[in-house]
Amino acid sequence: MTTRYLEHLPPADLQAWVQCLWTMEIAVAVPWTHRVLPDGCIDILFDVSARNIGDSYVVGMMTRPLLVARNEPSHITAVRFRPGGAVAFFREPLHRLTDVRVELRELWTRPEPLLERLAAAAPRQRIEVLVAELRRRLAQQLPRGHAGCRIALRRLAHEPETGVRELCAEVGVSRQALARAFRDHVGVPPKTLARVLRLQRALDLLARRGAGGPPPWAELAATAGYYDQSHLIAEWKSLVGLTPREYLADAGARFPFFQDSGMAPA
Repeated sequence: MTTRYLEHLPPADLQAWVQCLWTMEIAVAVPWTHRVLPDGCIDILFDVSARNIGDSYVVGMMTRPLLVARNEPSHITAVRFRPGGAVAFFREPLHRLTDVRVELRELWTRPEPLLERLAAAAPRQRIEVLVAELRRRLAQQLPRGHAGCRIALRRLAHEPETGVRELCAEVGVSRQALARAFRDHVGVPPKTLARVLRLQRALDLLARRGAGGPPPWAELAATAGYYDQSHLIAEWKSLVGLTPREYLADAGARFPFFQDSGMAPA
């Protein structure tokens, strides 16, 4: 199996909403399953090939891992929205998309011309086609958003350990009001998003260590914003579906240092 995944920085005028555009080419020799972890984002994926419009679907905000099975070659072009960024491109309250995969035609009017343009374009040009469509839809959509959500999102992006009470005091709304705004404009309540962002911070810290090996788990828990090591382990089981030991063993290709480090995570 050969997989080539690339992320592309969005143009400046889309960066407030779009985290990245990405492509993935998969040449499958044998069936395989990929574990996708919650990242706080919503994606639109277009699985197209030359003159074949293929599938197009939205993967909503995730609160649990998603196991994706592949058994045939594919070429995916996709957009990944920042937390809270997808609200500018959908009329639906975003909590309706949480933990589900929805066909794009159910959410966007007349996506077929876009799919045809993607199928007709060379693979390297499909990002440009998708950027043009995002700009067109952004210009046509009535502005949506919530000032309190934007403030809270900025805080959580830098400090995912921030408590809901502190967020409410900063924004000046009740817990219930902030939770409702987040469900509609982000997809999940602020506490859930904070959990996901802490997980992503822990994964990033592990990846940065590289051949240096993972840090002591209590140190990783503190740096990532968990109360302690037990809190990290419990959250990992909930959001990843595996213990840290199981995940690192499963992701040995990404964390080869674990194979030789002799360290034993919980």
